[in-house]
Amino acid sequence: MHKFRVLLFMLVGMLSCYPYLIQEGHVGKTLFEIMFTGLIFVSMYVLCDTPKDTVKALVFGVPALVVHAAYYLVPDLFGYSMLMGFLVIFYVYMTMSVLRHVLGEKSVDTDTISGAICIYLLMGMIWAMLYSLVDQLVPGSFSVANYFSAAESSGVELSLANESATAHFTVFLYFSYTTLTTLGYGDIIPASNAARSLTSLEAIAGVLYVGAFVARLISVYARDKKL
Repeated sequence: MHKFRVLLFMLVGMLSCYPYLIQEGHVGKTLFEIMFTGLIFVSMYVLCDTPKDTVKALVFGVPALVVHAAYYLVPDLFGYSMLMGFLVIFYVYMTMSVLRHVLGEKSVDTDTISGAICIYLLMGMIWAMLYSLVDQLVPGSFSVANYFSAAESSGVELSLANESATAHFTVFLYFSYTTLTTLGYGDIIPASNAARSLTSLEAIAGVLYVGAFVARLISVYARDKKL
């Protein structure tokens, strides 16, 4: 079973498509939410190795799935902050479970490396949710004037204040991965103490994870292939 490869395929597919889907109005945003819902299902599937793990996956995954669906079907029922909170809890559990599985492997194969890459991509997604949550709780935590100026010059009209929850999240999805990879284009700038703290932690985590953990896995994999 190559569960981590399936999860990696879903993550890469969603991250590759979302910039184009967001520009396609309501239909594009709906397609993105369908992909995101599919990602939750696949994430739950990946966690179901044993009956005990299945129960845990359901405990963490079903509430996130229900709140996510309810938020878009009945927006007045749940607030955006509650939605992000449930998603963060689920994906933190998801990431830690994949990490435990990868560390527990006696030998390293391509699926193990796929799991390690999934952890890296999930880290970026979790931080994006945290950024979005912080911006909701403390409006103005991020300066996005340069980001919107560039978008508007390309014919794309965006605004954190009046855009949908989907567009709001994807703005920080972009910012999160540029921070995780330490690119830092400068079009979105943390403006509050909480935002600066989260940004610093993500940059540090991204560098340490790739430099220490992924590099180690690949070296072990290369060694095992030679034996």
